[in-house]
Amino acid sequence: FLWLVFFCRARKHLPFDQYDWGPIRRRLLTHSQYWLQIPIGGASMDSSFPRASNPRTRSCPSRLKAFIGSSSSYEDGIDFVAKVAKLLALNIGINPPGTRKLDSVSEGTADILRMLHFVTPYFNPSNIGTWTFTLGAFLHYFSYEVCHRIGVAASVHTLRRLHPNLVEKLLNVEPYLRHVDIPPAELVVLMDALLPLCQQALYSKNGHVGRAGEAALVYLSQIDPVHVTPPFLDFAIQALDISAVNLAHQAPSALSALTRLVQPSLRRQPSILLSRLPELLRLSLAGVDSNDQNKTIRTLILYRNLTSWLPIGSICSSSCMSLEENGKESGCTHLGKDLMRSISAVVTSDEYLSAMKNLPETSVLSQPNMLTDGEDDVTELLIEEANSAMADWVLGFLDRVYDLLRAAGEREKSGKTASGVASRHSSSDVQHARNFSRILKECLWQVFSSMDEEIYSQALQSVTRFLAEETLPSAAKDAAALCQAVCAVRFSDNSRVNKGAQLLFPVLTEDLAHQSNKTLTYRIRCLAGAVRRAGKAVYFHRNDITRALSIALASRDKNVLKMGCKLLRHTLASQSDSYPVITSYAPRSSSVDHSFVLGKSAELIGNEVDWLSPDGEQVDFVYELLQTHVMRPIADLKKNSGDETMQGEINALEETTGNEKLSISSVNGSNLRRCLRIIRYALRGGSGILLDMYDDSNHEPNDETRQGISMIPHEEAVRFLLNASSEESRDGLNKMRKQICAFVVLMMSIIASETMDSETDLGGTASARQNYLARVSSDSKICKEVSEISMLLLTRRGAQFRCQEGKTIWNAQKQLVCDFVISAQTDHMSAIMHRAGLFGNPQFVLYKDGEDGGKTIPRRLLVTRVHLFYESIQRNSSFETPRKLRRLQNKKPNKTSEGKLFNSSTDTNREFTKIDKIFDTSNFSSMDGYEGIMDGLFSLSCHTNTQVRAAGIGVVDYGVTRFGWLVRLRVPRLLAALTLKDDDMKGIYGIPSCFQLSKQLDSQGKRRRMAEVMKGVCSLLSVNRAVKELMGSEKSRLSFVQTLCETDAVISQLPTEEMQKMFHYYQSGKYFSKRTSFYH
Repeated sequence: FLWLVFFCRARKHLPFDQYDWGPIRRRLLTHSQYWLQIPIGGASMDSSFPRASNPRTRSCPSRLKAFIGSSSSYEDGIDFVAKVAKLLALNIGINPPGTRKLDSVSEGTADILRMLHFVTPYFNPSNIGTWTFTLGAFLHYFSYEVCHRIGVAASVHTLRRLHPNLVEKLLNVEPYLRHVDIPPAELVVLMDALLPLCQQALYSKNGHVGRAGEAALVYLSQIDPVHVTPPFLDFAIQALDISAVNLAHQAPSALSALTRLVQPSLRRQPSILLSRLPELLRLSLAGVDSNDQNKTIRTLILYRNLTSWLPIGSICSSSCMSLEENGKESGCTHLGKDLMRSISAVVTSDEYLSAMKNLPETSVLSQPNMLTDGEDDVTELLIEEANSAMADWVLGFLDRVYDLLRAAGEREKSGKTASGVASRHSSSDVQHARNFSRILKECLWQVFSSMDEEIYSQALQSVTRFLAEETLPSAAKDAAALCQAVCAVRFSDNSRVNKGAQLLFPVLTEDLAHQSNKTLTYRIRCLAGAVRRAGKAVYFHRNDITRALSIALASRDKNVLKMGCKLLRHTLASQSDSYPVITSYAPRSSSVDHSFVLGKSAELIGNEVDWLSPDGEQVDFVYELLQTHVMRPIADLKKNSGDETMQGEINALEETTGNEKLSISSVNGSNLRRCLRIIRYALRGGSGILLDMYDDSNHEPNDETRQGISMIPHEEAVRFLLNASSEESRDGLNKMRKQICAFVVLMMSIIASETMDSETDLGGTASARQNYLARVSSDSKICKEVSEISMLLLTRRGAQFRCQEGKTIWNAQKQLVCDFVISAQTDHMSAIMHRAGLFGNPQFVLYKDGEDGGKTIPRRLLVTRVHLFYESIQRNSSFETPRKLRRLQNKKPNKTSEGKLFNSSTDTNREFTKIDKIFDTSNFSSMDGYEGIMDGLFSLSCHTNTQVRAAGIGVVDYGVTRFGWLVRLRVPRLLAALTLKDDDMKGIYGIPSCFQLSKQLDSQGKRRRMAEVMKGVCSLLSVNRAVKELMGSEKSRLSFVQTLCETDAVISQLPTEEMQKMFHYYQSGKYFSKRTSFYH
């Protein structure tokens, strides 16, 4: 294997006319039986017959693997096949030095064709064995190398046209490029041999081989889509026909192949797909089947891809602005002009077409292409027919979606346990259900974005009728996705009417007060989806939405309450965040040399994304919602805590026990849980508009502490929105984040005060306490809600959730539509031009736009990528804002600790009566609030409940990615707790005193509370940032080693059943691996 790596690297620097690759090629092909694991021959009874043994298996030395980058035996095997395919593709069209080409194909190509003929029987779909996967991998890699070589050859021709002197110097450095062109006749013969193998691999029983065959087919179709795509489109359409019973098992594979062949066929010759489109749409509708989720997913992906390249309705041309006109200002660049022409030069040459005509009639490539694009009348006729077919297909597709929703059962959900196992089946079922919902949502979004206004009106009437007539609680999430696509704003102008919202909002909000809980849950969930991208229409219907929120959030049914929280979240996000309008995702057609073109890559130049941003009225509405459903319930907690009956019970209990002050809260637990849950959902939707207030009463806006610290991009955008709102809204929103931080710190202080000491025995009054008086710290739901709110305040600066997962999904979808020939061409061109200093500017990075920039993506993916970049700016602000707050705090002339909010000695009984103090934000800074939250999280990490402790540690681990410098001051406190040297440190940074807890026994005479705190302290020290601080200096390392040496005396004081756990915490933490690596 190591020799293969060396040969692959040396191939660029050895001229073909000076070095003969024949011996190496023949050696590899001779042992193809071995490395392809093909079963040939067997043991013979005749011992006199000589037996040839297989080559000895040798593993690559581990010290040499660093040079080749492999890390496992599986990767070694796959990389071996890839290197073999690369060397074999190098030999196409090559004869030994000093010989002349006598036959129709070269010696290298002839050897490869013999090997392909040799392995053809093993590609049968029913032929399953150890060789199956290896053959599929070889087909994939070899087809890719052929595709890549075509792209590199096109790159050399383009560079020779643009920079002839550069190419001459390049050929001297990499002489193999002189013979990089594949002879057209040999390319035809190779594709004729490879395409039948792709067809058989596509329908293999092995799923991995099927995907490999699909990828190989895409590589070859991108070389010559005019001759490759028609037969395979016909094969796939034939497999979709319900009358072909013997081909029914091929339908899922056929749908996947159709998805990948849409763009190549449209780009080179639209008539190939347009002539087959009516039949394709008619037959594929049966693929949306509630009884076959796999086939349904593939059909939805096909429709998503089809509508990404073809609009539904009138297909109009949109001419893009040239790079010379607007290239520098737009931040885009091209590598050349009309790069597609260089690629198609090979397959349009006379030699290639002549070789294509000489193929036998049984060849896949010899099937006649009946239609051509030379006649404009034929193309226009096909476009009109396609428009009519897609208009009829939309209504049928929506009927199929309705059937899916009707057949939907109860959704799979992750369990509440720490393992996350699904509540009914398995966690894999949860992932399948989530993936299905995501694909259905993306498909519906793209279908509605591609409609023209006439077809959209028809589809809107159909959806409105469906929602008005049927209630499907089990399909609420998918129905909400349908409502979101229908009600999404279609124009960036707020003055234009949103027809979808105008029809659906009255239907979904009609007579909600008299509906059953199931109907109310379904309607509110659909309404939450409808408002998500509805723009200014939400403000116009604010009375109906506000009434729906009041009904849902006041309900005692937990499902209705959850749906109300979702409606609040999506309403806040819709009215406070910016997003592209849905019509920005619609595909664009273009004209090249005065000819109509479909399937061309989307471009930003001249086709900017239309965004919808909230105005002042919408910001005022956001402030009104936050005041009504967040700040007012917080203030109402003071009234609930002053309940005379509850307070009287507390006083009576104090007299009975003889305690002057019991740490028991009289606040209503149910109301507190409801309040915290609503706050969490409100932050998920509206945290992006809640900025940190830098200018408090101690510092004026023009203070010198602000000099040299500029606003980050996200802050500038939000400030611009706030300036358009009223003064009351602007001031209230500027203070709200600090007020919520103060409330969360107050809750953490109450929880910490109740868990700071060991449990005490209340004697006979214990049952009374359990029945009447609830401690806040004993309610795990309240504690976990506080933890989740803390995570949002520390790490969230926008409404989007899991934006990093969106980038991963985008990369996967981009890979499915990538044109690998153009990609290879532009990658090679940019690498050569970078080396020559002819491309790029160190001062800024330009976006490679369109086909001439190496992209082959539809408009949908382009707009999605721009939106993901916007979300990444919001996410980056969660890192930049804490650093800015730290710089501002360090610039203060008089830094004191008076702003500390966390207090573990809080009087729980009286604290809720002082809750109105949190509305005064002049006594503390934003940084004080976040530091108080971090102290509270440290306290929750030492909680008595295991789940609360795990939640607190998880939030700390995530929160220190933004506020990592806060860990440095807390590491000595954690080490002191491990050695019981914290007698006078009770409550500092939220951690109880382990020394004092060692003197306290519970009702069973054990130190359980001490064990719980020690577990939390060990977990906090195992956080990556804490480990970094421990190993950061010699002094800290010495302190850490001394601490570990004193653990035996501490563990001996713990309960017997806790000793083994503590040994695990001490010796198996993350810091243990760091410690051993340090010693070694």
